[in-house]
Amino acid sequence: MARNGFMKIFWGFLCILLSLSIGRMNNQLGQRIEIVIIPDFVGYILIVIGLGMLSPLHLRFKKARIFAAIMILLSLGDFLKLKDIAFQHGNFTYWLETLFAITPIGTILDLIMVWHICGGIIELAAASENRHLAQVGTTRRNLYLVLTAIGWCCAFLFVTMHNLGSLESRWYRLDQLV
Repeated sequence: MARNGFMKIFWGFLCILLSLSIGRMNNQLGQRIEIVIIPDFVGYILIVIGLGMLSPLHLRFKKARIFAAIMILLSLGDFLKLKDIAFQHGNFTYWLETLFAITPIGTILDLIMVWHICGGIIELAAASENRHLAQVGTTRRNLYLVLTAIGWCCAFLFVTMHNLGSLESRWYRLDQLV
């Protein structure tokens, strides 16, 4: 039973990691359409099922399951494209992402979920005196936290640099007018 639970969690994370989509196109109303083969919410459903199988083994898996269930709702909103709103100004169409504020919340919930999953593995391994597995669990949990933080820092720098470049080109155009 534990093996099946861990396998479902593995496949769930793999579905989330891959996020297969065929591409984007605009329909006649000007809305972006993305054809998604494996949406993230399917991965979170698999994780919830796997954590349900593991819940009798440790309280941490029950806690992680709550966060995974919340992530189903957040990723379902992303899949249904509740975030795309377009408006036009002159010849330009702007896309606003109304769920942009939810993305950091989703990341935090995802980190808490992974923290509890790894914590459950670490504590089960320690209880069965498997020090190597406990150490691997600790290392992977810390690695996940660090890589997620690095990803967010890179995204922040990219957005900041892009906006600065945009401002610089506007200043350059103003200088040409004078």
